[in-house]
Amino acid sequence: AESRPDDPGRIPRWLALLGSNIFDAESTRQALNRGGRERNPVMLGLAKHPASLYGTKIGSALLEGWLMDKIAKVKPKVSNITTAAIAGLNSAASIHHLGVNREDR
Repeated sequence: AESRPDDPGRIPRWLALLGSNIFDAESTRQALNRGGRERNPVMLGLAKHPASLYGTKIGSALLEGWLMDKIAKVKPKVSNITTAAIAGLNSAASIHHLGVNREDR
């Protein structure tokens, strides 16, 4: 069997996905503690409980990482671009959460 060279993008890909999802969970929790509301109907019930929120976001990151690893085997550039888009969207949401205050409700 032919050996496949290591995927140099794997560690940065996983760090970006895990980091951005955890940043999203923590910034969501902080916004809710300041009186903000969860506006994503999918996350509405989950966001009320920190364990559910973090579990969901970490689970999302694991699924995203697994999928990006699969894609990277055949289309590494697509995997890298998609990872950057996911991490960017998570980070943009997190930055928004950091600005949420009670008066934003």
